[in-house]
Amino acid sequence: MQITIQKNNSLYLKFQAILKEAMNIIENKSHLCFDYTTNKKRNVAHSAFL
Repeated sequence: MQITIQKNNSLYLKFQAILKEAMNIIENKSHLCFDYTTNKKRNVAHSAFL
């Protein structure tokens, strides 16, 4: 029983890591879309800060 639990645990940790990476990719893509749609506003804000 302990061996199977350990195996499942490592698989679960791997799955969590993959899931986290996938979420990061989705987040980055949504940020890119957001940046693209609000690019002019952001450029104005950036030039104001600079």
